[in-house]
Amino acid sequence: MRVICKHDHSHHGITKGKVYDAEYLQSNRWYYQLINDNGEKLSYPARIFGFYCEDKLEPYDRSKHYKQKVEPIDLIEAFELGFNRGNVIKYVARAGRKDDELEDLNKASWYLQREIKNLEDGE
Repeated sequence: MRVICKHDHSHHGITKGKVYDAEYLQSNRWYYQLINDNGEKLSYPARIFGFYCEDKLEPYDRSKHYKQKVEPIDLIEAFELGFNRGNVIKYVARAGRKDDELEDLNKASWYLQREIKNLEDGE
């Protein structure tokens, strides 16, 4: 995956605004492993990076209703939740922060019920 450094950590060999190729650590999904500016393969906390969208010239900037201490996308990817479970997290996390709170909670419920049905049906 491609990530962009969100903070100045040049003293640790990474530069704010620079894009890096990174991968999650197998032992700890809250850290990325990447080759820093000094050519060293090291681990860094995932929270100091943002995801980089390849099809834009600018870094991907998440909407304000998703800016929290733990962003839903990071949690979803860290736990490899998949589509239905990921949407449950997304809609619960943004409920009351974007549009209609009840609508978001109903969407979360719909995805949760769909996941439960898939499990019951053996899918």
